[in-house]
Amino acid sequence: MLMNAEFWVLVAFLIFFGLFGRKLWGALGAAYRENLIPAGVEVRLERFASLVGLAISNADAWDRLERQASTDPLTGIANRRTFHERLTDEVARAERHGRHLSLALMDLDHLKAVNDAHGHPGGDRVLVLFAQLLSAHSREGELVARIGGEEFAWLMPETDQDGAQAAADRVREAIETTPFENIGRVTLSAGVCSTERAPGADGLMVDARSSHRCPRRSARRRGLVSCPRAVQRRSATP
Repeated sequence: MLMNAEFWVLVAFLIFFGLFGRKLWGALGAAYRENLIPAGVEVRLERFASLVGLAISNADAWDRLERQASTDPLTGIANRRTFHERLTDEVARAERHGRHLSLALMDLDHLKAVNDAHGHPGGDRVLVLFAQLLSAHSREGELVARIGGEEFAWLMPETDQDGAQAAADRVREAIETTPFENIGRVTLSAGVCSTERAPGADGLMVDARSSHRCPRRSARRRGLVSCPRAVQRRSATP
């Protein structure tokens, strides 16, 4: 509201608030006690609207840049950078408060064969649909990310090893029963590890990745594999 001894102005956001980059932001309305419109008020209101519109436009541009920097452009889920930042934060939180944290790393099997047979649009369609499926299976507070060509990560705070394996197995079964038109059946290899068995961000990544890349052929048939160093530690326990 703008006011002096002679008049007052009520500023309201109605439909437009300036036009920047061909995007309409809002409207500036003014009401007066008298029918007489003070001299120069239109110019002042126009300048005020321009400043506010510019500020909103800049804020919107920064939001778009942040989204572009943090998400994978193809699938719309988190990208590698966002994943590693969140992984570091969640590991620190889990260690500080003694909470569970699990990580599942997943690879879509034979995606190169899909690209060779159906072109990259066919492979891209598989990646997008899998990202949507993975997001649908994740819970609030969890993070799904595409961290490589066909590699995805699922970070699960407050979830132990058994719970994470069960969740990842549900996703594996879901992708294998999802029809892909003109492509056929898509399978998934996955490895799961938790901080209770492999502490630290590096430990989670190394063990989760090795657990489904070392025995890759058998993993494709059987589904999920636990972190190998955890299995070795348990077998060495009397």
